[in-house]
Amino acid sequence: MHRTNLRNVDLNLLVITAAVLKERNLTRAATQLHMSQPAVSHALARARELFRDRLLVRSGNEMLLTARGKALAAEIEALLESVRDMLNEGEFDPQQATGKLRLKATEGAVMVVLTSVLADITRAAPRVSVDVSSGMADAYGGLRNGGVDALLDVVGTPLGREFRTQDLFSNTLVGVCSIRRKPRGKRISLKEYSEAAHAAIETGTNVLLERALVAQGVKRTVALSLPGFVTAAAAVAQSDLLLTAPRTLGLKACELFPLQTFELPLNLAPVTLTLVWHERDDGDRLQQWMRTRIIEMGRTIGDL
Repeated sequence: MHRTNLRNVDLNLLVITAAVLKERNLTRAATQLHMSQPAVSHALARARELFRDRLLVRSGNEMLLTARGKALAAEIEALLESVRDMLNEGEFDPQQATGKLRLKATEGAVMVVLTSVLADITRAAPRVSVDVSSGMADAYGGLRNGGVDALLDVVGTPLGREFRTQDLFSNTLVGVCSIRRKPRGKRISLKEYSEAAHAAIETGTNVLLERALVAQGVKRTVALSLPGFVTAAAAVAQSDLLLTAPRTLGLKACELFPLQTFELPLNLAPVTLTLVWHERDDGDRLQQWMRTRIIEMGRTIGDL
């Protein structure tokens, strides 16, 4: 079977052929295409040679499509419509969207930001599945290799130029402890903070906190290290442990467990939760839509 080499074909010829087959009149086709009638006639001759068919023939005062011409009229129009759609994407419709979104975020970020966002996504895009993991090990490697679409993180070091970032909100750090501890709602001394036993969350803010404490010469004893926010908050509620966390997380912990927050006897910089994705996915429309939802939620939380 003979196969035409597309490199030898002027694809603009399809546009002209479609107009001629639709109008069945060279003059009307030329007007529609803003071309001269001789130029359209020349293009028709080339199309006849390309398709090895006359495409349309004269019958009295009108032009009639051949069987091949009728078939091509529908096929070419469908092809051109597909090309138009490809070049001029319409408005993104989440109801019709399909695919899978893969996110990594600390347990705290899931609780504070993603819970509401994920509910919104599942309602608005019922044919899209979402996979969320709190395992942050090699999260940036996942972004690089395409295994992760986006992550929420407290970024402690400069990222490579391949990554895109959008800060969501910043929080001051507060102490969290059981409501049984005193003083309720007041600042404790630096001596009390240093001598107390602490719980720590392994990921997220803890890395920045440890650096800040070392820089200020403050020592503390971490008696319990836990992988996530909920388990750490639950442990603190049942003990005399102290937990240092972003204010939004501290307030959320107080909603879930019999806990209280207190001001720290330290001068610690606020921490910022950041949305991170790879430059490769800048133009992915489903991911753009997801990122917009996350950013909007971050704005409703605001800085604390």
